[in-house]
Amino acid sequence: MNGYIFRSLLAIVAVSIICSCKKDDKLENALLLSGENRMKLECFLLSLEGDELLAGKFLVGNMPGLGSYEKRTYELMDSLLNPLGCQESWEIYPDGRRCWVEYDYVARKKAYDLESVSADYLMDNITRAIDDWRMRPWNKSMSKSDFMELLLPYRVDDEMMTDWRDAYKAHFGGSLDEVSDVVDAACIVAERLGAEEYRFNDDISKPHRDALSLLNIRAGNCVDDCDRTLYAMRACGIPVAIDGFLVSPDNGGSHRWNVLYDNLTERFIPFDVGSRKPDRKADYPDYRKKGKVYRYMYGISDGRKRAIEHHIHAPAYLKNLRMKDVTSEYFGHNRVDMDVLDDVGNEFYLGIFTPSGIEAVDFGKKMWSGKVRYEDLEPYVIYFPLVYSADKRDIVPCGDAFMVLEDGEIFVFKPDFAANETVKLTRKMPVRPQLVEWMTAGVVGMKIEGGDMISEEGWTTLYEFQSHLEDNFHIVYPEASRVYKYYKISPSYDSGVFQLAEIKFFSDEQCPDVINMPICSSIDEAESRVTDGDILSYYIFSSERNRIIFKNEDNKPVGMVALSARNDDNYVWPGQEYELLCYDCVVWKSLGVKTAQGHSVEFAVPKNAVLWLRNLTKGREEQVFVCVDGRQLFNMDLSAESFCGQK
Repeated sequence: MNGYIFRSLLAIVAVSIICSCKKDDKLENALLLSGENRMKLECFLLSLEGDELLAGKFLVGNMPGLGSYEKRTYELMDSLLNPLGCQESWEIYPDGRRCWVEYDYVARKKAYDLESVSADYLMDNITRAIDDWRMRPWNKSMSKSDFMELLLPYRVDDEMMTDWRDAYKAHFGGSLDEVSDVVDAACIVAERLGAEEYRFNDDISKPHRDALSLLNIRAGNCVDDCDRTLYAMRACGIPVAIDGFLVSPDNGGSHRWNVLYDNLTERFIPFDVGSRKPDRKADYPDYRKKGKVYRYMYGISDGRKRAIEHHIHAPAYLKNLRMKDVTSEYFGHNRVDMDVLDDVGNEFYLGIFTPSGIEAVDFGKKMWSGKVRYEDLEPYVIYFPLVYSADKRDIVPCGDAFMVLEDGEIFVFKPDFAANETVKLTRKMPVRPQLVEWMTAGVVGMKIEGGDMISEEGWTTLYEFQSHLEDNFHIVYPEASRVYKYYKISPSYDSGVFQLAEIKFFSDEQCPDVINMPICSSIDEAESRVTDGDILSYYIFSSERNRIIFKNEDNKPVGMVALSARNDDNYVWPGQEYELLCYDCVVWKSLGVKTAQGHSVEFAVPKNAVLWLRNLTKGREEQVFVCVDGRQLFNMDLSAESFCGQK
């Protein structure tokens, strides 16, 4: 009898929930996927009212697809990252990387929230989020939709679920009760986050880490850092989200950063917890080109779902239903109708060049035969129209490369083979600000000295650097009136810390033989990296490791020194073979193959061409560029000023 009554009550509850959800297809579909957990979720929703009910429906209705891998996955991940906090190297050791690859977390079973999440967990999360919505002064004008995306979510992605709000609030939220401005509050929390050393490591491909792991193990990549910042801010009632690009126009990688919702300006302010705190009065100083920017949401986008249904062959990263295109928030709105080849297909994409090929970063809309529409593109980035080819079973180019100008006009790159110019090429990738820093920090004032004894005194300055390095191979000519037993290089610290990759000593430029100069200062084993012949290895000077001393075993005068600062090895290098390719509608045409005789290589190139310099000897980092007035301009270099007069 009691069983019959209980089953009857459950049936009444189910009917009540279903009736109340008739206009909410998302919620109804979610409950259908919840299996044995359905009745608990329905009872939970029936117990709510008002804002709590709206929050509960939002969380459950958008829950499909969310879940975690088995606990062992996260424990193994933590065991690899935890040692980074105490070891000198910021790298995961090879055995650890090999263990992770063999574990293959993607093949592991995933437990979905709809089938396992408890009503108590959801209720606790809703209660705390609503309290912050109502109590924090900067949230009082926040809409319900913004609240549900920026404060309410209990998880970010596929991390293991934890009770994170109290732990983060206790760690980062002190002294915020007297703060009334959201930017001030965010700056306080960002300052606390930034004060804790964070070791960057991107050695392994992994799922998102759980909130408590991020709190206790401060090492990882930009995804981990953004997640940690999001947890800290939301635990303190500060509305933040995560923006990012899928494919970089500069190097082909992905990147993410945090954004703060400012209730006074009703816009999102990009920031990071290192050097760029939230500032409503200043633009976010970021050198990276982005192409397309997406915001990672909790809610499933119906519009994106419809777009994906028309682009069934899209790469997996574009099929994320929780991404929102926010490119227009950064660069304004624009729309271009691009000519493409006729009758090549119906499934169009927007492409960006990467070292692995041209990758899709957005969907295109076919307007009519031979015309595709793209919306909201960052200006001064080289794009490629793409289409899915049923014959090739791949996404391939289908038209000329193009670029959107500042005024919204389109510039199409059509190579003019009748108008060639000879250009001197020096790099196959853009010069990033980090590379400039490597070649400037600690250089001006750096000295090469000679002496006959290893001591603190008695050294003679043979050469002092007066300017920064311009590339990854620099030659200087020390004063060589006599032979010294020892030679020393010591950087300046007035402009940062110098990082030395390679150094070689010669009698003069007429003598190609390298003088035998073993290191004898023995401060650190890492010193050997400057003579190992690997231009990608390097030695970081410091106040304790402030010089390297070499012993002149050949007893010869030093009249020339060749050195390289830390660099990316993407400069043209003597003896290596290079091929220059030109993009002509849908194919890459070779403009020739040459062996570099020096640190540049010359080619005759057509006007208005997108070019690709390939190193056939080694390496894989390469990026497209254009030539304007004899200069190589990569995406990073393109702007209204640099491209002036090409329209």
